[in-house]
Amino acid sequence: MRKVRAFLVCAVLALAASPPAATAAGLHCGDSVTADTVLTADISECDSGLFVVRDGVTLDLNGHTVSGTQRGFGIAVAGRRAVTIQNGTVSGFRVEVSVSDSSDVTVRDMSLTGGHDGATFFGVARGTLTRSYFSGNDASAAFAADATDLRIAGNTARRNGAGFSGIDVTGGTVAGNTVNGQTFYGLIFLNSIGVVFEENRFEENGGVGMQIGGDASADDLVARNRAWRNGADGIEVAAPGSTLTRNTAFFNGGFGIDAGAGVLDGGGNHAKHNGAPAQCAGIACK
Repeated sequence: MRKVRAFLVCAVLALAASPPAATAAGLHCGDSVTADTVLTADISECDSGLFVVRDGVTLDLNGHTVSGTQRGFGIAVAGRRAVTIQNGTVSGFRVEVSVSDSSDVTVRDMSLTGGHDGATFFGVARGTLTRSYFSGNDASAAFAADATDLRIAGNTARRNGAGFSGIDVTGGTVAGNTVNGQTFYGLIFLNSIGVVFEENRFEENGGVGMQIGGDASADDLVARNRAWRNGADGIEVAAPGSTLTRNTAFFNGGFGIDAGAGVLDGGGNHAKHNGAPAQCAGIACK
């Protein structure tokens, strides 16, 4: 009997220690998500989509779509920690995925299309946006403000109003993104500090390919980016203290690379066949 009792106690403790399985759910417009959830069906014609209201939650769209009526948020996370949103499509909202005043939030493997902004990260610490696709949004693919340790990596933005936008972002990386065919610019970050912009491709955007602006010392690194056939300058860096190294800029409407006062030349930059005869300003180009 003692052996049986001991076995049962161990089994109960093991079950208590195991994390609960994700709930399979057919949610509806405006529902709150309070636990790990896997969608089982599309959700359509929403004025407001889904609201994640607990810490530590993973919302897995499981290949399904949440679609809206050009109002509200598709998926909203506010004041939360350690949330993941993954694996599906959100389309036709004012903001497809809105993250605010939160930390350690990951958005991955998503398609965010046909709204105003694809994703917004406002007041977010350690936010990650990765392996996602943005198209048909009339404002930015993604917009971050007052964010720290932001990671935007491995995404594709095509035919939006603009690509990736940031204001007052401190720390993090913007890397390995493909941004082409935006109506206006590919990327504009203003007043960023200590952000690494590397190995991004900006092609055939209507305005500037990428622009890093600001008056204060930025300490940003702009490395191994490619700007090709953008309507204005390929790469503009005005923030003093930033370093430009090993970037390439071809066939852009203005300068290939335009560096402002106080921007550091890390060498290895290339620019050819751009609209401005000098090809580069403020740094040396081959």
